Amino acid sequence: MKKTIEQAAAQEEYNDCVNFMAAYRVCNYKRKRLQTNNDAKIQVFLKKFHIQGFLTNSYYITPNSKIKYDSQYDAIKKKTKYNFKDQIPEDEDYLNDMFLLLKLQNATKTLFDNQLVRMPLCFNMESFLVKISSKKYQVDSIAFILNGILIVCFELVDYETGVPLNKNEVCKGICNFGSVPVDCISFFDGTDFAKDNRKISDVISDNVFGFLNQTTKGIIDKDSLVFVHNMFVVTDAMSNPAQYIQEVLNVKIPELELSNISTTDVFSYYTIESIAVTVVYVKASYKDVLIDCLVLESLKMIILLEMIYNCKMNYKLKEITGHQVYIESLFFPSQVPAITYNLIDSIKDTKSFKRYEENIEHIINILQISNERKNGTNSRFLNILLFFLTAIGCIQTLPVIEDEFGIPFIISFLVFVCFAVILVLVWAIKDKKFN
Repeated sequence: MKKTIEQAAAQEEYNDCVNFMAAYRVCNYKRKRLQTNNDAKIQVFLKKFHIQGFLTNSYYITPNSKIKYDSQYDAIKKKTKYNFKDQIPEDEDYLNDMFLLLKLQNATKTLFDNQLVRMPLCFNMESFLVKISSKKYQVDSIAFILNGILIVCFELVDYETGVPLNKNEVCKGICNFGSVPVDCISFFDGTDFAKDNRKISDVISDNVFGFLNQTTKGIIDKDSLVFVHNMFVVTDAMSNPAQYIQEVLNVKIPELELSNISTTDVFSYYTIESIAVTVVYVKASYKDVLIDCLVLESLKMIILLEMIYNCKMNYKLKEITGHQVYIESLFFPSQVPAITYNLIDSIKDTKSFKRYEENIEHIINILQISNERKNGTNSRFLNILLFFLTAIGCIQTLPVIEDEFGIPFIISFLVFVCFAVILVLVWAIKDKKFN
């Protein structure tokens, strides 16, 4: 993505941008836990984990510099005004990297309800090389945290030609670069290729989580059990998006109906569960459309990831219902553009969403029944306890009855026992009938 944006900014030839995306849950994430006061340690960790720079709500920090800034978002004009407190280095690559992350941050404020969705951290990762089936690729990537979810996005560049993969190079099952393990890996630090069987997104996320883990003293870590993948293709020409999506997935989807959720004539935007296609018709808008749609795709991934987590990892009624309330809150934002509502509606229409929603409802019903049985057991125990306390009280009154009315104690006791047995039998039969 970075290379494509640089080409667009320089008005060079560009046609396609194929972005591979992945989303991971962040364990124990809280913004307060990331400390940026110790510049020396932060910059050492940036170098160690191959991060070119990262953006917070107040700083842009690289291994060699730290820029403080203030930002003021205008909700009416949908723009953010930045005031930089420190001198910005006059380096084109530095500026491109910093302003790319600032644009991502601004797109989040523009497209989402800032009370529901926030992007506190963005990362510009160092490029690195991978070998897949003996062919070399350069990986250009960024990462950002959105609502406690790490989103990883990367683009592959043919190392021999220097040209990013185009939309046709990921069709018909040629190679699923987003989920295939690499053969070996090398960073641009003078080291040779080393064997590595991780996926590219895992390499990137491991570096980000390694950095977060070090800067928070081990509190923040990755939930490796729940993650989702996505492919996002931006192009300037495509005649049949539905056919293209089937070719990428290498499957036939009968009666696949795609809705263009774009609200302008500048671009078309089609999205389903694991892939999205955007066709840009106005060259000058290519860069902005790419960033905006990338952020929108991140929301889709967050919702699907949270629903998967609710289906597979939550087993307490209070937690699963509370988590479901959070997911539902994402569907009712305020003061967002129409395209965001269109995206939410398209997510609700996907088969995956409907399946997860049914599973969650089923899980909630099971947990409610289980809780009712537990409550029934507790009530049964209390009833038995009350019965014995009452029985003890009744037995203690039998000597008084003998003194006052002359009824022998043994006769009163036998009558009480018979009456109690009858009551216990009736209660047991009814309890068994209803449970």
